[in-house]
Amino acid sequence: MAPKWFWLVVSGLLATLGAEQVLSIRQESQTWDEAFEIASGYSYLKTGEYRLSLEQPPLARVVAALPLLILDPSLPLDDESWKKSDERAFGLKFLYQNRVPAGTILFWARLSTIVTTLCLGLALTLWVRTQFGAAAALFATIAVAALSYRFFEAPFLRLKERFARIKSRPL
Repeated sequence: MAPKWFWLVVSGLLATLGAEQVLSIRQESQTWDEAFEIASGYSYLKTGEYRLSLEQPPLARVVAALPLLILDPSLPLDDESWKKSDERAFGLKFLYQNRVPAGTILFWARLSTIVTTLCLGLALTLWVRTQFGAAAALFATIAVAALSYRFFEAPFLRLKERFARIKSRPL
């Protein structure tokens, strides 16, 4: 495969993956831990203090919070939840009682994860191409672009849908 066509196909596949993910994040509600994960990463970036959500290293949270530096949402450091390191209360306060709307914070935090996914897809393509050739790299890119929704996003959405439809019992 000519290099020009290879990169055109790879770019198209990764652009399709990115567009699919960007369009889907506007339709998804907040997960149970998203507020305090984002607030934890943003507070770490702004204060340098690693006091919230200590069970894991902060890298994923910090990456998710990086775009928020541009938006500059308020950080409720004077709130009692910050002083007590109550991650859930602090996360909810940060997300829903902020001058930047919650939907905007969620969108930009999720967007950084999408950019990371696309960078990893490109890195995989480059590595496979150097090790096994253009055909194998194209196959790997197709697998990442096509199967990511089927195996990663769709099962989550089915599970979410199942719990969203709680049937009430008749009285």
